[in-house]
Amino acid sequence: MDDLVADTFFDIVSAELDEVRALLPDAPAPARLGAMLRETLDPHRRDVTLVWVQAWALGTRNAPLAERVRTAMDAWRAVIAAEIARGMDAGVIPMADPEPLAWHLLAMIDGLGAHGLVGWGSDIDPVSPLRRAVAGLLRVEVGALSAD
Repeated sequence: MDDLVADTFFDIVSAELDEVRALLPDAPAPARLGAMLRETLDPHRRDVTLVWVQAWALGTRNAPLAERVRTAMDAWRAVIAAEIARGMDAGVIPMADPEPLAWHLLAMIDGLGAHGLVGWGSDIDPVSPLRRAVAGLLRVEVGALSAD
């Protein structure tokens, strides 16, 4: 049963990552990251956020699930790190180590997504303050995170 739960979780979150990647605009790296923030924090994704939160909790007692959660988190971090590296290669994001930046960004996305599940901060659009924080983290202008 543990493997079935782990496999089901992985199928759901892998499909979400594929979907988010396909939705990224053909734009400079910072704007692609901004689009990722908008998409991942959209309320229509809360059902998958709930799957994540429950998997983190259940993974404490289900080793196969914990392994799949870590693998899925690594995949998300890799996509974010690749976008950051893309911006560095293009000279629009100052050079740094993209891995810890991606880990930090993913933690912010996960935290805000979890907060949204219980309606905390429901009167605040989480993307705007997150965009400002990410701009500071990446040392870019806030406007660079928008494809508009």
